[in-house]
Amino acid sequence: MNKQETMEKIKNLYATFEYTDEKLTEIETIIKNYLAEHPTDTEMWLRLTKLELTPPWEDPDRMVSYLNSILSYDPYNIKAVLALAYIEDLFFGKMKESTFLVLCELKTDNPEILSMIEYAKAFYYMEKDEEKYAKHLIKSIDYWDKHVNNWKSLGKYYLKKGEIALGKDCIKKALENIQAVYG
Repeated sequence: MNKQETMEKIKNLYATFEYTDEKLTEIETIIKNYLAEHPTDTEMWLRLTKLELTPPWEDPDRMVSYLNSILSYDPYNIKAVLALAYIEDLFFGKMKESTFLVLCELKTDNPEILSMIEYAKAFYYMEKDEEKYAKHLIKSIDYWDKHVNNWKSLGKYYLKKGEIALGKDCIKKALENIQAVYG
């Protein structure tokens, strides 16, 4: 099956917006069958990873496995490394040092992506070094000041430090940057 046919099957299953176990299993099977024939299709590996984020299906070990499949043939894939950093922090409590080291080697000219990389680096330092944590949050904002979470995190950092005015300003910026709210 080619990619267009695969995507069409998945779209048809998503059309009803009913996410039953049966439907999710069918989507997973379709994607895995496609990837068996096209093992270097990064977009489909990312879709499979995203499917694993669907509650109650969340399986961080499988997500890591899927992302490592991408990194096995494209070790500096920015989306895969950022997703891996997020999953490690969210599900395992901290980002692995090996993931952080790859984050530090990522290259791009895109300021929005650079902002996300710095934001991920900040979370590596959150429990280890507050100054480096704040430094990377500020760098993230310097690259792209239209995100929400970097402003929010920096605002919380300042509030915790007792710098109330700075903290409130950052939180205000975060709120101004909200474009949509999802359930």
